[in-house]
Amino acid sequence: MSAPTSRRISLLVLSILFLALPLLAQSTTDSRVERQQLVRELLKVIDSKRLTQSMLDVLFNRMLGATEAMQASDSSIPKDQMEKIQAQKKKTEEHFRVFRERLWARIDFATYDDQIYVPLFEKTYSTTELRELIAFFKTKAGQKTALILPDLSMGAFLKGMELLTKDTNAVEAELRAEEEAKRPQEERTMRDLRMVATAAEAYATDQNKYPMVSSYGELKAILSPIYIKTLPEKDGWGTPYRYSVSSDGQHYRLVSAGADRQFEAGSDMIATFDEKNRPPAIRSTSMDSDIIYQDGAFVQMPAASADSNQY
Repeated sequence: MSAPTSRRISLLVLSILFLALPLLAQSTTDSRVERQQLVRELLKVIDSKRLTQSMLDVLFNRMLGATEAMQASDSSIPKDQMEKIQAQKKKTEEHFRVFRERLWARIDFATYDDQIYVPLFEKTYSTTELRELIAFFKTKAGQKTALILPDLSMGAFLKGMELLTKDTNAVEAELRAEEEAKRPQEERTMRDLRMVATAAEAYATDQNKYPMVSSYGELKAILSPIYIKTLPEKDGWGTPYRYSVSSDGQHYRLVSAGADRQFEAGSDMIATFDEKNRPPAIRSTSMDSDIIYQDGAFVQMPAASADSNQY
C-alpha cells in the first residue's frame, strides 16, 4: 500500500471518529440522564425522605437505649440518687425530642437525594437494574422491604458493632487476665488502688466530697459504671479491699491486707497531716504488710515497687 493511500485511509478513519464522538457523547449523556430520572423515580417509590428520617431515628433510639442502660435501675442505689438518675433520663429524652424536631426542620432532603442517593444509585446500577428495582419496590414485598431498610442497614450495623464490642472486650479481658497472671500480686493490687482512687477523686470533683459510705462494697453502686467500668473487689491475694472516709468527706483511704491476708490494726484509719509536708510513703520489705493509699498517694507500699519508680 502506497504512502498516500495509507494517509488517506488514516484521515478517513479520523474523520469518522470525529463525526461519531458527538453521537457517542450524546448517547452517554442520554443514558446518564435516563439513569438519573430512574433513580429519582426509585427514590420516590421508596420515599427517600422517610428512609433518611428512619435511619436517623434508629441511631437516636440506639443512643437513648445506651443511655438508659447506663442509668438502669438498681435496688442498691440510694433513693435520692435514683431520683437524680430518673430526672437526668427525662432531661435527655426531652433533649433528643427537641433536637430531632429541629433537625428535621433544618435538613434539606432534596440535597440529600442529589448528593448522596442519586450519585450512589447512578454509579451502582444500570438503567435495566434501576427499572427492576422500581418494579420490585412497587410490589407489596418491596414496600415492606423499604419500611425495614433502616433496620436492615443502620440497625444491623449498630447491632453488629455492639456484638463486636462485646467480643472485643472479652478478648481484651482474656489478654489482660493472662498478662495479670504473669505479674506480682502487689503490682496488680497497687494498680487497683490507684484506679479506684482515681474514680473516687472524679466523683469528688462532681460532688465536692468523696463517697460517704461505710464499706468498700458500697462504692460499687456509687462509682460504677459512671466513674469506673468495673470496680475491683479483691486484691491480688483474694482479700476484699477496705475503704474509709473522713466525716467531712474531704479525705479517703484504701487498704489491701497484703500477702498474709490480715489487716494491720488501724491501717484503715485516716491519717492527718499537712499536704505540703506530707511524709514519704513507708517502704515495706515484707510482703505481709498492708498496702495503703490515701488522698492521691501511697502511704505504705512494697519497697520493690517503690524502687521501680512506677508509683
